[in-house]
Amino acid sequence: MRAPTCSQFSVCYLTVVADGCEVCKQISGWDVAVSGDFVVSGCYGSTSVAGKVEFFERNPVDGSAPWVFIASRSATSCSNPPSCTTQSDVSAAGDFFGYSVDISGSTAIVGSFGVTTNTGAAYIFERGFDTVFDGTTSNMWRLSKVLVAPDAATNSFFGFSVALDGSYALVTSLKANDGKGYLFARNYGGVNNWGYVKAISQPAIGAGALDYTGNAGAKHSVNYWSDGSGTAARTDGEQLQHKAPYYGDYAITSTAASANFGASAVISGNTVAIGAPFADVTTDDIGAISLVQINPTWRQTPPRHMEQTLSGADTMAGDRYGASLHITADNRYAVVGAPSACVSEKTDSGATYLLSRSANMQFTQYTKLVPDDPEDFAYFGECN
Repeated sequence: MRAPTCSQFSVCYLTVVADGCEVCKQISGWDVAVSGDFVVSGCYGSTSVAGKVEFFERNPVDGSAPWVFIASRSATSCSNPPSCTTQSDVSAAGDFFGYSVDISGSTAIVGSFGVTTNTGAAYIFERGFDTVFDGTTSNMWRLSKVLVAPDAATNSFFGFSVALDGSYALVTSLKANDGKGYLFARNYGGVNNWGYVKAISQPAIGAGALDYTGNAGAKHSVNYWSDGSGTAARTDGEQLQHKAPYYGDYAITSTAASANFGASAVISGNTVAIGAPFADVTTDDIGAISLVQINPTWRQTPPRHMEQTLSGADTMAGDRYGASLHITADNRYAVVGAPSACVSEKTDSGATYLLSRSANMQFTQYTKLVPDDPEDFAYFGECN
């Protein structure tokens, strides 16, 4: 279960070199997820320091320290851990390892969208994955699988957002105007393997009924996707897709308009949701989300299944509906952030939309939530 992206749960201690001296720089955990007694906290590093993730566990014995640090992990050279005798650290500044994290039970997933010229990768960690567990924390939370896109390419930013629930993992790419969500399944292709199942593509650009490229089903309520730079245009003519906070001026840009499909993602039970906060609906950059229902028969032939694309009932240009997502554990409700929505004439005050699921399995807007005391540039809804 994902916690707010802007969480202050833990502190990552990074050592950087400045004028020949080592300076300790503290950066709060950027992305944090919790599941039962386990927490994973991501810290994606700086321009000169590689990212890492830290694992914490609930301590039922000592009430003075209810959450205990267990291990710090980074990217390793082992692509097939069960066959590796060593796992050397290969993490590097600019890989953005730890930019996105999620956890389900004793399994965690970590995104690293900057690996290999922004091709990207995702890493699966398991608690006590080693065949022989010696009772120390050194063997806790070990790498069990490295996930890559089947159509891996530079500047795809695979691993920008990750989600995990039970036997399914979802990893998105943020490739300009061609973002995707990649679904992987546990034990698919072998015991303890995480096998690639299906790619979920953004709906086609243009007027008329929306279709998911390569996917069955055609139930949608949005007629247009981003076909212009809209309010996200930069002065140099490129669209700013994303800017990494606290990382100098690092930005993901596109020379063509992009809906930013894959900017957010969540998976809960058999429901997948992917956000596209720069999607054009009735006007530029309103934002939209796409919902897909997982069906196990995808492993054989794609069935017809629930596919919905939704936007807010009153969203306006630049609201960025879909910048953040959450689905409740019972799959009855979805929460969608629109952090740039104007509320009570307050610029970028932000709003959150609550969607409810009906008996026919479709989601519809239930209510809109706004702060009692809206302020300019509060970005309410940036994190869910």
